[in-house]
Amino acid sequence: MLGLYLSLVESESEKQLIEQLYNNNKQVMYNIAFKNLHNSSDAEDAVHEAFLRAIKQIDKIFRIPPNKQSAYMNVIVRNISFQMFNKRTNDLSLDEETEITDDAILEDEAIGNIDCDLLVKFIISLPQGMRDVLYLKYFLLMTNEEIEQALCISPSALRNRLFAARRKIKDFIGNRE
Repeated sequence: MLGLYLSLVESESEKQLIEQLYNNNKQVMYNIAFKNLHNSSDAEDAVHEAFLRAIKQIDKIFRIPPNKQSAYMNVIVRNISFQMFNKRTNDLSLDEETEITDDAILEDEAIGNIDCDLLVKFIISLPQGMRDVLYLKYFLLMTNEEIEQALCISPSALRNRLFAARRKIKDFIGNRE
């Protein structure tokens, strides 16, 4: 498969990046997908789709610091495997969630009053979809459009996830004060 991916990029630096991402992450990505899909063939398809998306967004991956590129790829394959699982089981998709405005923002002062370790543990305990959007938005500083594209979700699904995550964090902080 590496040969296919390399044939889809043009420059030597892009080829080196894709080769590095493939060699360093293919097994971990497969394990993530298999854990969610419980099927080897589907897991391989999810990894393949993740690399195709990475190639389509190669310029964005170049902007991500090298030590965070693996985490980005893991988020992408996890989201793809969730989408595949949902499609396979005919569950409702996240795109059908109701629209919620994106106006809830945490104040720096509130965060200053709480132990950072407790906050990190709480964020880690959030559902995977919420953690993913928080990671991409606030850690990798991606725009909403980039996140929507990377996770293949609608603008309303992104707003819903961000709103719900912020609300949970706000409630957690409010209960600690």
